[in-house]
Amino acid sequence: MLQIKSELQEILKNAVAQVVAEEHLPAELTERPITLEVPKLPEHGDFATTFALAAAKQARRNPRELAQKILDRLPVGQGVLKGAELAGPGFINLRLSDACLADGLRRALDAGDAWGRGAPVPGRINLEFVSANPTGPMHVGHGRGAAVGDALARILRFAGREVVTEYYVNDAGRQVSHLAASIWSRYVDLCREQDPSLAAVPFPEDGYHGGYVVDFARAFLARHGLAPARAGYDAALVKAFGVELALAEIRATLDQFNVHFDVFTSEATLHDAGAVTRAMELLRERGLSYEQDGALFFAATRFGDEKDRVMIRANGEPTYFAADIAYHLDKFARGFDQLMDIWGADHHGYIARVKCALEAFGYRQDQLGVLLVQFVALVNQGEKLAMGKRSGNFVTLQDLIDTVSCDVTRWFFLAKTHDVAVDFDLEVATSADPRENPARYVQYGHARACAIWRRAAAWGLTPADLAGARFAKLTAPEEQAIVRMLLSYPELVSDAAASFTPHRLATFALDLCRAFHSYYTRFKDDPILPRAGAALADREKTIDRLGLVEAYRTVLRSCLNLLGINAPETMTAPEEE
Repeated sequence: MLQIKSELQEILKNAVAQVVAEEHLPAELTERPITLEVPKLPEHGDFATTFALAAAKQARRNPRELAQKILDRLPVGQGVLKGAELAGPGFINLRLSDACLADGLRRALDAGDAWGRGAPVPGRINLEFVSANPTGPMHVGHGRGAAVGDALARILRFAGREVVTEYYVNDAGRQVSHLAASIWSRYVDLCREQDPSLAAVPFPEDGYHGGYVVDFARAFLARHGLAPARAGYDAALVKAFGVELALAEIRATLDQFNVHFDVFTSEATLHDAGAVTRAMELLRERGLSYEQDGALFFAATRFGDEKDRVMIRANGEPTYFAADIAYHLDKFARGFDQLMDIWGADHHGYIARVKCALEAFGYRQDQLGVLLVQFVALVNQGEKLAMGKRSGNFVTLQDLIDTVSCDVTRWFFLAKTHDVAVDFDLEVATSADPRENPARYVQYGHARACAIWRRAAAWGLTPADLAGARFAKLTAPEEQAIVRMLLSYPELVSDAAASFTPHRLATFALDLCRAFHSYYTRFKDDPILPRAGAALADREKTIDRLGLVEAYRTVLRSCLNLLGINAPETMTAPEEE
């Protein structure tokens, strides 16, 4: 619709210019932007503009009077414009011509899988997401961040942006120390079964209780034997081992979840390279840090934060914030123009301090964008499952994938905006019936289109027959409604990329499938294809409808691909079909 909108805006602009000239209105009116919106109700037309309402005061005219004067000068019945009408206090509703819709469908078919793809946009984006602490398996909350981040990367790339996806491995903080101490305690317990003379090691108060810790301990014993237990606790050795195993498990799960990162960056490497120390020194040189009670603070309030922030604790240990400053500076040093981070919902208070730190180094605060992904609650038979990673009482992302599949899991994570909590209903998600499971419903929408083409072969029809079609016989309101949705796809992708809202594609896919399923089932007496064995009564009409099916199939496949969900070609139909 982008091209059509541009053409309509030019038509409206010309009409406004005529009104200004003929009615002797202020010339500045011709410089006002003309915005077009899609009405919520189809009966209000394809587009609407509030130009007359916004410009009435400057024109010194009643809004409806100004709107009517513009209406009178519109070339209704010519080109793209089928109709125009005055509505409400001064809205102008516009309707597209049948020929315009047919031409748009032709363009969509000719573009194929490239329909909706944007032209290259200058600038590089670093998109960092998941970044779960390597202290055990990924839980379902991490999974939602993974789905949102991966879908966003796909959409941004399709919209023409250069994106590098990145996972930040927090392998230098307290959490991995707690993991190492937990593994060590379980490892010594295992060793004492073979050598009772070894002294027991109490399990740490802040340790991880999950069964996977015992598995890690067994793996450590298998690799190193009893020697470490007899020599004494080597924190660095155990920590490196725990991170290695945890990260390997995380990467395996991500691979099964259809999520792949371009870069993995180690926090420990930043410390070892002196990046954190250099960042602290630069802040000292700029007079933007100070010592108090033995700790080093960043003067964040100078840049709008609510209070100054600790970077180095009184014991000399850097905070996560100190490492995050160095990490984000490292990203910019690698040539990125825009940083986008996806964090958990509990990090809301952390955004301002990082943005302020970047401003202290000369970057704009808006060069860092942050999406906060809200929590996921698993619901089984109407009851929410209690989960906590530290206690070991949690459902892993891998378990969820194994139970309901990658496709269904991704759908449920992406169906709602990232800033709304999700109740993941396991009963619905495990259903294979498209009438009960929205993920399967959308996938069935693609499979149904593929089945139509397989049946079309009985009449010798293939996609090649669409080459010369002009779609003049797609006159039913249901058909034209689907065409309008297909033509809106490029703008949808562009808007979803600009607003970082991948859920909008899930909403679109569901709405598109509802429209198509309704269209398919409604035309019982005049189906897309004749009944088996019957002749083609109207070959041209059938080909036009197959063109609609093909464009629908292509757009839906593209949409599902951007969500990271498979578009199956075959599925079992619901029983009544």
